[in-house]
Amino acid sequence: MIGSTCSARIAGSAQATSEISTSTTGTTARLWGYDLKAGGAPFVIAKVDQSADEGPTDRDAATAKANLGAWESSGVVDASKAFGKGAFLVDIQAGSLIVEEEQRGTLTYQREGGQLLLVRLQGNNGGDRHEGHGKKEGKKGGKR
Repeated sequence: MIGSTCSARIAGSAQATSEISTSTTGTTARLWGYDLKAGGAPFVIAKVDQSADEGPTDRDAATAKANLGAWESSGVVDASKAFGKGAFLVDIQAGSLIVEEEQRGTLTYQREGGQLLLVRLQGNNGGDRHEGHGKKEGKKGGKR
């Protein structure tokens, strides 16, 4: 979850917070948002795209794609101070996407894929309601 200075929170989901699918046609991991001021139901901000699994960058011996939801979003961090209102850094862990594999004796070492993403909330998904870091604007635009 994002720090309490934001009026919108986002959180990642995968195995730990939603049921993992047992088929390749199930649901992928998602980023969820919730408006702390207005309330209401949580809403999906983004879905994890697992299409690279078993593609040309996948180096492991497996030939079947992992179940949808096996990749996860995590590490959601408020990045509005560095990137502006509604900005978050999100880590995607792609455990079934093996980008490098090395055999050492009887052990196989695998380097898993993943990405660090900059996500910007806009419109009614909390970006225009984000209050930054507790700074208040005065009547003439100056800081109080």
